[in-house]
Amino acid sequence: MEKLVLDRSVTNALKIAAAICVAIFHHSYCVWCGTIEVFSFSYAATSKLASWGIAIFFFFSGYGLMESEQRKPLATFGCFMRRRILKIYVPVLLVTLLWLPLYLPVVAGTPETWEQVAGYIGRVVSTLFWKWGDSALWFIRSLLQLYLVFFFFTKLLRKNKQAAAWALMVGGTLAIYLMKCTSNEYQAISIPLFGIGAFASYYKHKIVRRLHLSLLPLAACCALSALLHGDSGITALLLQNYGFVGIMIFVCSNYELKLPKVPLLGDLSFDIYLVHNKILEYTFRFQGCGLPLGWFAALTLVFSGAFYLLRTRVMKLARLSLFGAALVLFTNVF
Repeated sequence: MEKLVLDRSVTNALKIAAAICVAIFHHSYCVWCGTIEVFSFSYAATSKLASWGIAIFFFFSGYGLMESEQRKPLATFGCFMRRRILKIYVPVLLVTLLWLPLYLPVVAGTPETWEQVAGYIGRVVSTLFWKWGDSALWFIRSLLQLYLVFFFFTKLLRKNKQAAAWALMVGGTLAIYLMKCTSNEYQAISIPLFGIGAFASYYKHKIVRRLHLSLLPLAACCALSALLHGDSGITALLLQNYGFVGIMIFVCSNYELKLPKVPLLGDLSFDIYLVHNKILEYTFRFQGCGLPLGWFAALTLVFSGAFYLLRTRVMKLARLSLFGAALVLFTNVF
């Protein structure tokens, strides 16, 4: 078989597994961050799970975006970003709006002077629209930036595939280096993983013959960024995550895998990302009490399901409301 086949049931299972891996890592970090003997082992073990989860997430983000673009290309930048913003950014705004009444009084206190009020308002705005009061949502910022790059990259890809490959290599290397200087290693490796997913979708009909050629600029990008960093840790993460994704591509391009379909499985994974760290923040940091893994799993499932129901209804209203109209106008202007 020379075609990459990713059945929806398989991708949904991998997405939910990725979200669970990341959530387990964050829970173990909160539980054992004060115990050096246990922390060293638990951190090493669960960080591997989180690393694989991030690899799966960014691979399927790129893969799914390219699949959508090939099915229904969006000619204008405004149409493209409007679809992405409604799908990703609006749910983040909604969950942050619900989180702010619990988050801000703890981290910012109660303003007592006009200067403090002005600073408080500034913090509310920055938290709501960009920082979101949740360190686990760094991937949303990365995705929004990658969406911008993706739109212009696909335009170039249609005109000149070789130029697009070189642009990805040079731009990806620079982006990884700059992100490593200011962010953590997981952010630094997210760009090539997203690119690998997009290329895997683009060449899925001739995956065996062409994917290795499309991965050459990405491999060079990884090697150059590792040399620029001189960091053995980032090199190990690159090898681990790209090896995992490579095995997944090999298996799915040689065997047609299918799993029992479970409703909402893939959709719920995004809500797990949005809510799980807030539960940990509230219990461990704000209340100063522990939360066993079983209770954490149950609360995450309940709040993720509740938020899924809320955001799907809000998204329908956003497409019809004044907010949706304003968003359409703004994206069409730009």
